[in-house]
Amino acid sequence: QLHPEVSNRGCNARLYSPLQRPKKSMDIIVEERGRIIPVAEGDYKTILVLESKKGAKRANHYHKTDTHVMYIVSGKARYVETLLNEGAGIIVDRIVGPGDRIETVSMVPHAMEFLEDSVMVVCSTSIRDYDSYMAEIVKVDIL
Repeated sequence: QLHPEVSNRGCNARLYSPLQRPKKSMDIIVEERGRIIPVAEGDYKTILVLESKKGAKRANHYHKTDTHVMYIVSGKARYVETLLNEGAGIIVDRIVGPGDRIETVSMVPHAMEFLEDSVMVVCSTSIRDYDSYMAEIVKVDIL
């Protein structure tokens, strides 16, 4: 289910809280041995762990073709999106924390500012070596 900030403003990215899983198969499984926490479903070519220090700003770009899911393991961050049109302003502005999952599709400018030291898992539909990644993104000034 899309958050109102996303669905009401026509943005394609999805931000899920732990209680707003996109599919039944993404529910957390709880058993006596512990929990199984799904991170993402899809055809991903790169899965990485991203560590960010408090105060760090990341992204400030959009992807030409890549879609990625970011799953917050620990910490807290501000996640924002805008549209490609000049002057559109920020249309999504959320604080995310442990258990939150964000899906960002291609051509959606986005940025993050980390409010605490944070760890997240990123699942990307593209190869994420440095050269491929830099050719895939277009930098924009959001945060």
